[in-house]
Amino acid sequence: MLAQTNQLALDPIQVAGLEVILPDNLKAFFCESGYLPTTAEEARTNARLRVRSIGDILMMHTPSMLRLGLTERSRRAGKVLIKDLSRTGIGVLYHQQIYPAEQFQVRFQGRLINAAAVRCRRLGDKCYETGARIVSLEKLEEVGGF
Repeated sequence: MLAQTNQLALDPIQVAGLEVILPDNLKAFFCESGYLPTTAEEARTNARLRVRSIGDILMMHTPSMLRLGLTERSRRAGKVLIKDLSRTGIGVLYHQQIYPAEQFQVRFQGRLINAAAVRCRRLGDKCYETGARIVSLEKLEEVGGF
């Protein structure tokens, strides 16, 4: 799907617009690479590749039942840490909770990934891990970017 990237020199603290604060147990986030192992209990159909990069995120759709409680949620573009990718899913770290069924776009390596959140868990202050199903993948030349 997407080529593996090595971003060992990338310091998330130095990236303008990135609001994610990595907890201590994730300080080696950019040093990890390769495929993630699976366990017998997982219902995965595709292998996950650790990507460890930064992308641009744009919230596209929040279900109406959630909108009232998310008055601070804006449709503005922000920065997101991309954790892993598979053929059908993406894992990201974001500074806000992304609720299941919310839809968002991630711009990454000349591609636009449209995804729908499936799960989210809090890892720390301003750090939420979101797993999402990839709805579509487009090249930015086709859509004109953000």
